[in-house]
Amino acid sequence: MSENLLRMQPLNIVLAGPPGAGKSAVGRLLGERLNREFVDTDTLVERMAGKPIHQMFEEQGEPAFRQMEIEACRQVAEPADRVIACGGGALMDAGSRILMEAGGTLVCLTGEPEVLLARLGKDGSRPLLAGASPSERLQDLLEARKDTYDSIPAQVDTTSLSVEQVADRLVELPLAKRTVRMTASRPRPGYEVLLGEQLISNLSALLEQAELSPPYVVVSDSNVAPLYEEITRASLECSFITVPAGENHKSQETLYQLYTTFLDSGVDRSSTVVALGGGVVLDLAGFAAATYMRGIRWAALPTTLLAVVDASLGGKVGINLAEGKNLIGAFHPPGVVLADLSTLATLPEVEARTGLAEMIKAALIGDADLFTSMESGPTWIGRSWIHRAIQLKLTIVDEDPQESGRREALNLGHTFAHALEAASRYRLPHGQAVAIGLLGATRLAGALDRCESTLEDRVQEVLLRFGLPVRFSGLDTDRILDAMKQDKKRKQGRSRFVIPIRPGRVESGIEAPEALIRDVVDGLREGTP
Repeated sequence: MSENLLRMQPLNIVLAGPPGAGKSAVGRLLGERLNREFVDTDTLVERMAGKPIHQMFEEQGEPAFRQMEIEACRQVAEPADRVIACGGGALMDAGSRILMEAGGTLVCLTGEPEVLLARLGKDGSRPLLAGASPSERLQDLLEARKDTYDSIPAQVDTTSLSVEQVADRLVELPLAKRTVRMTASRPRPGYEVLLGEQLISNLSALLEQAELSPPYVVVSDSNVAPLYEEITRASLECSFITVPAGENHKSQETLYQLYTTFLDSGVDRSSTVVALGGGVVLDLAGFAAATYMRGIRWAALPTTLLAVVDASLGGKVGINLAEGKNLIGAFHPPGVVLADLSTLATLPEVEARTGLAEMIKAALIGDADLFTSMESGPTWIGRSWIHRAIQLKLTIVDEDPQESGRREALNLGHTFAHALEAASRYRLPHGQAVAIGLLGATRLAGALDRCESTLEDRVQEVLLRFGLPVRFSGLDTDRILDAMKQDKKRKQGRSRFVIPIRPGRVESGIEAPEALIRDVVDGLREGTP
């Protein structure tokens, strides 16, 4: 299973900031209020060293302390529903910052220097403030750490607040909650995306909150239904339809079977379709909802990482033809997306890894910091990265719901990927095809002299770091190129590509000579350098 890769426990709340901001006092109270374990990295360092911090500074110097502080951060960074108070300089280390951000929500507690100094009083345990002029030393320390503190998005000025008042504010932080709510404002009227645990157990109430009315019909597949049909029926009065699993069943035949079953089950225009499964189920059931009786409402319950960060978002639904993927489809957004992260625990690890390809794609499109974290941070995935990938896609779709402009960027790697899938008769999983397609798009960008010189190596290394394929085997180049000619993004008979320029920036609508496209495809074959 995926336990080694996915860390779906609720995010830690990580408190950073200068001495005197109240990190330890606030953190301890917050832990009590939220019933979370409280960890102070300074206390952990002292326990590891067997001596107070000021004694470490005196006997071993600051570098030895910082190395132990890095180890303390590493030990507590994984998401575990903790409240963590970091030492004032802990996040100056880039590696510690990446780890803490991957497993938690960072909050910087600040304050006016004179207030911080007054709170510290004559505390002799602060070695960096020891000496004749603590005021000057504090000012120097604040200046040295300013960029680090300022770069943390969530800021709470504690100058005029009590410990209790600061804790009150932190309790209300969106990412501090076990269920995170995000909003897609377009296509109108918009919908909510809920990211949390045990959502299926509360399905009836959550659908009512989204104003999705009964009667309900749940559509799942033969892989997912055995795992969740019982709990779904226990939490929701519904009809339950199971379709065969697999991309090759995202077809006209399965769609017509759904229509017939809808009719036999009494599904009418007031009904709600609930799609429970991976991307295939969401695309298929969403398209059935879009076209049945000229459109009925539906809800998305993604059960794979790929579906959570991609297929459930944006309102694209559709089915495949033998000639190509998603050639019949519509824009029909769900009324709500309920991403129950507890379902990801049942994913085989190879399936979980395929979802990472879409997250790497998101980082290349619009989140350079996330890409850097994937390059050098943990090799596990927490809610933080998932949240960032979702938020990026929602932002892009809000700007361009009908894919007439910026939304084209979300097709990065997909012109190659869809052709590879079709050429393999959909035996190649979508996420693996996207991984290979991302490298193909990057190689194309390099061949056109449009991207950073190191980008191809960086993309390949991050894909390999997470166990994703970068080569295909057993497929004929001509068959791949023929499939590419059926791509729905072609214009005037020419394939159009999205290419990465650098992490966080892509260009869309790029055309290339057919000979060059062939060279790129051949270069992605197993055994090529």
